[in-house]
Amino acid sequence: MLVTYSVTADALKYYDSPVAHRRAVTLFRLYGIFTYCQDLRSSKTYEAIMNLDQQSRILWQGLLQSGRSKRLPNSCEVLMSSIKNADIANAVGELNLICIDPSNGLDFSIDDQVPNTKVNSASIELCLLEHADLSFSAGRSMKLANSHVPSGQNVKNLWNERFADLAQISSGVSLIDSYSVPEFMDRTASGLRRLLLETDGSSGKKISVNILSTVPDRFGLDQVFKQFDSFAKSLSRGGIGSINLFLLDAVDFRGKLGIHDRWLRFDKFSYLSLAAGISVLEGKQTKSTHDFALKMMTDELRKSETAVRDLATQRGTSFEFRV
Repeated sequence: MLVTYSVTADALKYYDSPVAHRRAVTLFRLYGIFTYCQDLRSSKTYEAIMNLDQQSRILWQGLLQSGRSKRLPNSCEVLMSSIKNADIANAVGELNLICIDPSNGLDFSIDDQVPNTKVNSASIELCLLEHADLSFSAGRSMKLANSHVPSGQNVKNLWNERFADLAQISSGVSLIDSYSVPEFMDRTASGLRRLLLETDGSSGKKISVNILSTVPDRFGLDQVFKQFDSFAKSLSRGGIGSINLFLLDAVDFRGKLGIHDRWLRFDKFSYLSLAAGISVLEGKQTKSTHDFALKMMTDELRKSETAVRDLATQRGTSFEFRV
């Protein structure tokens, strides 16, 4: 769902107005994964960022601090050289989009009238930096991130299409869903089970998963503890280091969260708004149409999460399970 993109040093140098940089950063902060080659801080791209005007530099530094990044074997400059030399085989990879400047754009018939182009069947795309939001890659990402999940979609495909990119670069997961733990206890194919199993296989590092939910009516806390402890010990793919439960009764849970009681975070800066909660990942196929949206995290939601965690900790209804 996210755009895996790179920005050439020439593109960063060319645009001397914060307006162009703000437009790109606003897009990529929510919908992108920044890629780089070698050590980021010794790269030409990072050098170009540090030489921008103060306003533009702060924008890009804030984007890099979000943690939405990954290292690739080849820099965007190497890939562009392969493309120019028609060496398409070496241009195929994980990268979706390379943002360039108008001067380099001339080599690919790219200008303000035609600001982007796909260069091979692998869908790698070149685009002027100031028009990144008009690229095919960005359009697809924004559409997926703000459209309903259809009824009857294969859940594995749904995970790969809308969740996997976020899980792969996640530094920690937080699920806020009042029904997630009761459903986990009741159903062998619950959405929470799917989330934990897929995250364990997707994340490249041992991350913590926080689950904020309600105490199941039909099960005691000792039963919940035993079932989660057993499940945590069964995870073996190395993506999750610990599972942390924070449980409240339904009245207190909704009292802390109000109407905003179902969302999922893979980082500190954005969240998935899930009207149906994590049950969207239940079973083999979605049973109905579900609202779905990727949004920027707010201070209100952060405070709500903290309030639930603190109250559960005070009451002794928080539990940690090492994997």
